[in-house]
Amino acid sequence: GVGGVALVLFGSLAYLVPVLAGPGSSLAANFERMRGSPWVRLGLANGAVAAVALGLPRAVALVLGAAFLTDFVVRTIAVFTRGRSRNTSPSHG
Repeated sequence: GVGGVALVLFGSLAYLVPVLAGPGSSLAANFERMRGSPWVRLGLANGAVAAVALGLPRAVALVLGAAFLTDFVVRTIAVFTRGRSRNTSPSHG
């Protein structure tokens, strides 16, 4: 149950992060950054939940969960830093 709630939470955050990062023309690009390679993230997240549910060694669940979280954090940082660099770049004109 906890794993299912965690998956829903991260799915909601994957939608919320691009919205918070900035509206306008960058919104579509931010959604694409968060949605890239969905099967990898889905496999890692469900693998971690399944490892716990099946009673596999704790290290298996930790490695899968850490890989999922690392991917999520890297994508989140990319969304915020790319949006910020566009907003702070000097305009020509």
